[in-house]
Amino acid sequence: MYIAHLELRKDSVFINKLKLLPILKCSVGDSYPSYRSCVRKCYTVNCKNDESTFYLPSSNQNFLIKLLWSCHDNCEYECMWPMVRTCLKNNWNVPQFNGKWPFMRWLGMQEPASAIFSLFNLVSSISMYRQFYKAVRNISSMYWIWTMHVVVSINTWFWSIIFHVRDIPFTERMDYISASSFIYYTFYAFGYRILLFQNLFTKILFICGCLFFFVQHIMYLIMKPFDYHYNLDNLLLIGITTGIGTLFWCIYNWKNIHHVKYAAMYVTLTMLVALFEIFDFAPILWTFDAHSLWHLMTIPLPYFLYK
Repeated sequence: MYIAHLELRKDSVFINKLKLLPILKCSVGDSYPSYRSCVRKCYTVNCKNDESTFYLPSSNQNFLIKLLWSCHDNCEYECMWPMVRTCLKNNWNVPQFNGKWPFMRWLGMQEPASAIFSLFNLVSSISMYRQFYKAVRNISSMYWIWTMHVVVSINTWFWSIIFHVRDIPFTERMDYISASSFIYYTFYAFGYRILLFQNLFTKILFICGCLFFFVQHIMYLIMKPFDYHYNLDNLLLIGITTGIGTLFWCIYNWKNIHHVKYAAMYVTLTMLVALFEIFDFAPILWTFDAHSLWHLMTIPLPYFLYK
C-alpha cells in the first residue's frame, strides 16, 4: 500500500502527521528512521507556507511544479538517495519508497523509461491500425470491433504515459482502470471472433457477460479502497483465459484460416512478456525496471495483432 502523501502547510501539522506513520503499512524504505528524519528536516528547512517554494534551481522548479511535485514530495525524492547509497554500501537489498523503486527523474518525469516506452506503444498501435484501415473493408464482420480495440489501446497508453510521468492518486487510478479496459476488451474481441459464427443468442449472452464483469471490476476499483492484489489477480486471470482460449482456437483452425498464426504469435508473446510483471527487480541504472522492460517488449505486439 502506498504510504499516505502528506499535503501540509505548517511544520507543526507535518510533525503531528508523522507520529501516525508507524501504524501505517508502507514500503521498507519508508520505515527507516533516518529517512523520516531527513524528510522532516528537509520540509522544515526548505518548505515554507507555500509548498511550491522549492530549493532547486528555477529551471528544475518549473518542470516539477508543472508536474504537480509538492515541496514535500521533492523532499521524499531527495532523501531517498542517501538511503539508497547507504543500502548499497552495506550490501543490503535496495528498498522501495512509497511503493516504488527509486528512479532517477528526467525533466520531472517520475519513471521516464516507462513513460517513453508507453509513448512508443501508443505510436505502434496507431501505426498498425492505419495499415489495417487501408487493407480491411469496413463491412467486414470484425472491422468495428478491432477499430474499437485501437480506441481502447490509445486510451490505455495515454494514461500509462501520464501515470509514469507523475504518479498521483488520480493518474494511478486512471492507469489501472484503462489497463483493465484494455485487457477486458481484448478478451471480448478474441472471444467474439471465436463465437463469430454462433447463433445470435450465444453472442448476446457473451456480450452481456463481458459487460457485467467489466463494470463490476471497474466499480470495485472506483468505490473501494484500492486493492492491488485483487486487481493483479483479476487481470492475470482474464489475460491467461484470453491467451489459452485463443491458442486452442488457433490450433483448431490452423489449416483452415491462414492468419491464425499471427493471433497465436500475439497471445503467446503477450503472455511471455507478462513475466516481466511477475519477476520484479530494482531498476538498472535507476531507470529500467521490470515494468519498463515489459512496456518495451510490448511495442512490436500490435504488428501481430493487426496482421
